[in-house]
Amino acid sequence: MIDKAGKTWCYSAGSTAILGRIIEKYTDCPLPEFANEVLFKKLGIKHFHWHKGIDGVASADSGLHLTARDLLKIGQLILNEGKWAGNNIVHATWIKESLKPRFFTGTEYYGYLWYIDKYTSPINGHQYDWYAAFGNGGQILLIIPEIESTIVIFSGRYNKVNIWKNLFSLLEENIFPKLIEKL
Repeated sequence: MIDKAGKTWCYSAGSTAILGRIIEKYTDCPLPEFANEVLFKKLGIKHFHWHKGIDGVASADSGLHLTARDLLKIGQLILNEGKWAGNNIVHATWIKESLKPRFFTGTEYYGYLWYIDKYTSPINGHQYDWYAAFGNGGQILLIIPEIESTIVIFSGRYNKVNIWKNLFSLLEENIFPKLIEKL
């Protein structure tokens, strides 16, 4: 152990994998089927693939393949506090709780599976909250509530440590200012 529990933050894909197994145990349903029934079908996500591990089981920590448009739907669901096409898909309280800062990572905060920070605009000096999910290979789902924006980036740079940081710099330097200019 590096430090006392709760003192030092370290990302753990294993924790997310355990969460998936808990869902399977208490729903008595394989994770891909559960996700399809309670989320994907309701969002109109028809095509997805979830790789299975050597144990033959899909893991919540990796291997989910969606199209960029389908990932965007998940971002819009979060932006709309759990509502999709007028229906409550995810309870708004859970969305709010998952987006609360829980741990400081050293550069940004982390909630329940979401990175959380602020972007300071060089145009107007205003700080905009953002929430992001980063995936292996440089996949980014970014939500900026104040300007009602959801951005998806797909990249194929798998197993490159922190590749998302390079892509996120691209967003901060080039995309964010253009979005804010349009306000």
